[in-house]
Amino acid sequence: MLGSGATTVGLALFAYQLTGGVSATAVIGNALTLRILAFLLFSQPAGVIADRVSKKRILIVADVIRFALLALFPFITAVWQIYALIFAINVVTAFFTPTFESSIPEVVGDEQYVKAVSLSRVATDVEAVAAPALARLLVALLGLRWVFWFDAFTYLVSASFVALAAMPYIKSSLPPISVGNFLTELTTGTRILLREPSLRQALTLSIAEATAGAAAIVATISYVRDVLDRGQTAFGFVMAGVGLEGQSQLAHQVSLTLACQPTEGKMRGLPVER
Repeated sequence: MLGSGATTVGLALFAYQLTGGVSATAVIGNALTLRILAFLLFSQPAGVIADRVSKKRILIVADVIRFALLALFPFITAVWQIYALIFAINVVTAFFTPTFESSIPEVVGDEQYVKAVSLSRVATDVEAVAAPALARLLVALLGLRWVFWFDAFTYLVSASFVALAAMPYIKSSLPPISVGNFLTELTTGTRILLREPSLRQALTLSIAEATAGAAAIVATISYVRDVLDRGQTAFGFVMAGVGLEGQSQLAHQVSLTLACQPTEGKMRGLPVER
């Protein structure tokens, strides 16, 4: 997470540097759009495949591929190459993310599942603040290219941890993939997501958070560099502040939502133990 967050900041700086500031916001916006498009197109098929093959193998292969792609980033010389690499990296990430999340209950068990998911969310919140600060430090000390190489290295570390982790292989009882059951399973998750009120609320919050984050990245780079006439390290510092403010506001809204829910019966559509 830390490396990916640093790369998001590095991408904005790299796009500005490559274009000389001209249409940098358009390049960043297009790159973020391709990132979302990759998830929309490939995350659900990835989930169907992950249910039938070794999750550990998918995670390791995905990390190694992302390492190779990120290591190429500093050698980009054209805008279309940014688009191609961003799309390819996020296609692989679309396979990694649902596989990783579905493997959590298999590794920690049902009793520790809620705690594990909570810790995962805490890590995401910390990354939103720490990653821009780390990117600023790397740019100031080593140069912009090292932001991408650091991220590439973190994928090797991730692959090593996955390889060492004890992940039980549960043989799938699902039928082999055919056109019919493939299309059925693709739509199952969407139907559940739209049917459950609590999941719809979570989806709305996620969309709002992602939209605000993307807008902040696109607008901040031009504002810091062109309006304030500040350098790369200043941009990293501002993005760290944006991440801190965003996470505090999200936490505040979630706490207000939970405070308005009944303490007995059902909370957000889920049964509450008494």
